Amino acid sequence: MYIFKNALRSISRSKGRNILVGIIVLVIAVSTCVALSIREAAAKAKESTLDSIQITAQISVDRQSMMKNSTASGTAPDRESMQAAFSGASGLTLDQMQVYAKAASVKAFSYTLTTSLNGTDLIKSIDTTSTSTSTTTSSSSTTTAKGSTNTQQGQPDGGFGKMGTQGDFTVIGYSSDSGMTAFVNGTSTITSGAIFSEGTSENVCVISDELALYNSLSVGDVFTLVNPNNTAETVKLTVAGIYNNSQTTVTTGNTMGGFSAASDPANEIYMSYTALKAITTSSIASATTTTSTNGTTSTTALREQVAGTYSFADVDSYNSFDAQARALGLADTYTISSSDLTSYQQSLQPLENLSKFATYFLIVVLITSRS
Repeated sequence: MYIFKNALRSISRSKGRNILVGIIVLVIAVSTCVALSIREAAAKAKESTLDSIQITAQISVDRQSMMKNSTASGTAPDRESMQAAFSGASGLTLDQMQVYAKAASVKAFSYTLTTSLNGTDLIKSIDTTSTSTSTTTSSSSTTTAKGSTNTQQGQPDGGFGKMGTQGDFTVIGYSSDSGMTAFVNGTSTITSGAIFSEGTSENVCVISDELALYNSLSVGDVFTLVNPNNTAETVKLTVAGIYNNSQTTVTTGNTMGGFSAASDPANEIYMSYTALKAITTSSIASATTTTSTNGTTSTTALREQVAGTYSFADVDSYNSFDAQARALGLADTYTISSSDLTSYQQSLQPLENLSKFATYFLIVVLITSRS
């Protein structure tokens, strides 16, 4: 009892000083709690977000590695060796992709086939450029037409190789329903009709609601597309479903070639890989090849490009995939990357900055409290 009386007497003698000390202690305690809470929240948000994302990866040509290999140490870049290396570079074939899909870390593997076709009078592509003119089925239209001669930027010859001209529509064939990630994650939804059956060989497709509205198309309608390299070669497709893409965006390039209609998401047509592969195989079989006086070879076959996507259960599985793929024979001229993890890491940057600020703030508070 004597101790408590002494304490109360001591407090009552210096009320102002003790109140100030109490306020300082309270501020330090609250600041410490806030800083620790921010750090804890940032860590939990990072962990929960990582657990919720679907991790996928692709294998592509490692141009940086090829440049290093073609350049001798301490010398200037060898242009001829670099050109030879780049010209010899090619993406993996489907058979090669399937070999690496056997890695123990791979949860699932899906692939797509992409080609480009022109429209007809019954179906025209949506054009967002102000200088474009009406689309025709001719493959010799000018660069102001709806993407007839433009190639996709960032890849040689539109990413399909030296196989002719770019059409108005991008047609994508999916190997499985799980590979249609836009529909799986809810970005795209079917508003009319239904998705085509997985693996079907029928020429049925789904189109965007914008394209359907623009051409007055509905489920069950049949339209014709044309090979941009051979106007006599046509493909008939039946509309099985119409979808809405909630994140449709169009990025107009500032290149002299202008904007390609085929790169507009609204002009994308989806169908089964099996059906689309039959179309491109038939086109290649009946194609004619010519060689110009300067040695350039061209063909009337439809251009095609195969892309594979590997899915993983978690980050650890993705991290172990590189070593497993190398063990299965993947060359050093190829690199494995994940756009999902890249986007995830970029989204974490503000959160990590806040966590660092909270850490520094906590250190300052602790140093101040000791002085």
